[in-house]
Amino acid sequence: MAAPRGFAHLTLLEPLGGGGEGQVWKARDDRDGRPCAVKIVDHDADGVALASFRRQHGLAQLAAHPGILAIGPPLSDGGWVGLPMALATGGDARGLRGAAPSRVLRSLKDVAAAVAALHAAGVAHRDLKPGNVLLDASGRALLADFGCAGRFGDDGALLGHSPYSAGAAQRSGQPVSAEDDLHGFGALAYELLGGYPPRYPASSEAADPVPPLQPRHPIPDALQHLVMSLLDPGAAGRPSSMAAVVEVLRSIQPLPVAAAAARIRPLEEAEGGAAPSRARATRSGGRRIALLLGGLAAIGLLGAVFLWLPRIAAGISQGDRPAVAGTPDGTTRPAASGDGATATVPDPAMQQRALVESRKSYEGTLAALEARAAGVWGGEGFAAAKAEGAAAASAVEEGRIARGIELYRAAGERLGSVAARADAALEAQRGSGLRALEAGQPDVARQAFEIALQIAPDDAAARRGLERALKLGPLLPSLAAAESALLAERPLEAVTLYERVLREDPANAVAQAGLSRARAALGSDAYSRAVGESLAALREGRTDAARIALERARALRPGGAELVAVDAQLSASAAAREFSATRSSLAALESSERWREALAGYEQLLARDPTLEFARAGRLRVAPRAELAQRLDRLVADPSRLTAPEVRREAEGLLVRADAVRGEAPMLRSQSARLRDSLRLYDQPVPAVLESDGLTVVSVQRVGSMGAFRRKELRLKPGRYVALGVRDGFRDVRREFVVLPGGAPVVIDVRCTEAVS
Repeated sequence: MAAPRGFAHLTLLEPLGGGGEGQVWKARDDRDGRPCAVKIVDHDADGVALASFRRQHGLAQLAAHPGILAIGPPLSDGGWVGLPMALATGGDARGLRGAAPSRVLRSLKDVAAAVAALHAAGVAHRDLKPGNVLLDASGRALLADFGCAGRFGDDGALLGHSPYSAGAAQRSGQPVSAEDDLHGFGALAYELLGGYPPRYPASSEAADPVPPLQPRHPIPDALQHLVMSLLDPGAAGRPSSMAAVVEVLRSIQPLPVAAAAARIRPLEEAEGGAAPSRARATRSGGRRIALLLGGLAAIGLLGAVFLWLPRIAAGISQGDRPAVAGTPDGTTRPAASGDGATATVPDPAMQQRALVESRKSYEGTLAALEARAAGVWGGEGFAAAKAEGAAAASAVEEGRIARGIELYRAAGERLGSVAARADAALEAQRGSGLRALEAGQPDVARQAFEIALQIAPDDAAARRGLERALKLGPLLPSLAAAESALLAERPLEAVTLYERVLREDPANAVAQAGLSRARAALGSDAYSRAVGESLAALREGRTDAARIALERARALRPGGAELVAVDAQLSASAAAREFSATRSSLAALESSERWREALAGYEQLLARDPTLEFARAGRLRVAPRAELAQRLDRLVADPSRLTAPEVRREAEGLLVRADAVRGEAPMLRSQSARLRDSLRLYDQPVPAVLESDGLTVVSVQRVGSMGAFRRKELRLKPGRYVALGVRDGFRDVRREFVVLPGGAPVVIDVRCTEAVS
């Protein structure tokens, strides 16, 4: 799909991949220069894609959790629709298939926590597969793609499914439920640990049971049981919810190195790297015998070692024994041998602490440098550090803990050297960008300044350089025309063109030099000098001086060809000042959280000029906040509505949306706090007293039957209730009453007194 290079307030940079709904592109948000991703679909004439994106965005917003990929409001631009989202730089979980169990387990814990948060909000993801689990720079798993997601109870037949992750209930189109994700999570774990989805190469449409998981590496029995039980709804001990899955995963730790080594068994795969063959089961008996014989041989060898080793050790004189000392990482301790000698033995606790600290330091520094584009400017040192980090991870997986610690520390030191060069790299990129600007190369300059801003996001000089680079492209024709006019001895035309460039880019050295030459060429022509003065004053923002100089030029040459153009520029400058003032006032309204007023302002601007990009972006930005603030206001102003269950659910959903809003928002936080206070108040039961005659059978709506009594005390949550009295031979009675929060006890008399004639 050939996508537009510009889309709403985004500049599309390169495609990242595609799927059933469209293509995902890497993009730059032109409002702040930050990278992001956007899924786009073209020619959405019937509005289906836009509706789908709105549904996905709404569902993702219901659960505020760091393990869910941040999704922005959908965009629509000239027939194209897009769904912006955070850019995950670590790829997706397909790269974890068959990886070390510790890495897989960490990602599974991240995904399970995110899915549990979705379920708490009443949403099921329904498409848990490796391609929908993205990884950030630190390796944290992020749940993405809500194309198949739905609220509990929605019609599952309308939402679709993926063949390798869907369970029987989802495939048959049953209503959306937590069961969809329980099976899907089991399928995800099965694929990551074993390398292939359940029943591969057949799809999950097959009816036969899922073959036992054959993990690429040894895993704890509890993890094996969890995965297989999730894929079998009838299995004993199967977790009943994703929250329970989270608790089970928290209790599971990767096998210790020694235990893992003891459980290593050969893996068989079909020729050509195909899926594991079920013929493996028929050959496993012979392999077990071979392993048993090998184990007996190993036991014999160990016995010989333990028999002869003390005799050999006894022959070593005390003076020949090495002195016992702690290793540089402090992971060893002296221990006594059988004959009273000492040996250096690793202290597991100290070693584990050293490993955790060295790995955490390395991974944190690496993530920070990757976020600063060190892959571009870090050179061989950065590449060598990453290679050492990978070697450290491999060493740890192989059980060589001390070597892993050593490599992590060495890699961390290399990264420290790279980080020390960040300021020099920043200066180099800024210099490269400035040279490209002077050479008239806007694309080269833009790339250099973008890298500089990744190194130092708050660098003002790089920000100004990027703004100049973005403006330079459209100015190049004016610069070329100005040079041509000067060569053709039309200095006044050249002055006019150079001034136009300098109004957009005051630091443009080419335009500054050209303007000086053009003014010198004007000579003593009073008319030309007056026009030049008017243009110079206009560039400097001195509108009154510009108009005075223009009138002087008009008096010298009433029919001058330049007068109309300069007059038009003066009018445009006045309009631009008004436009800038309007833009500033709208920004102030947003800062003060006056969302409805800001939305009305953006709507007015777009009614005058629908092409105003900043107004379109502003409307997209403030419209959901205005709607959120308005709905919160209504509930805060009339908390009595919270007595209705559906209104309570609405309030809880609004609070979730409010909590997901990032940044400073004191008014929104105040609204949320007041609404929470009201919810707590309406959750506290209030005493209520029912009085009757001992003959009338009384029931209370939403509470139940009370039977016959003379006095009964209840504690009811604030709200509206209906009490119904029934007695044979008498007319039923109905009493409506309201329980107010924090009020005095309510007394209601319910008795049937009117006999049926």
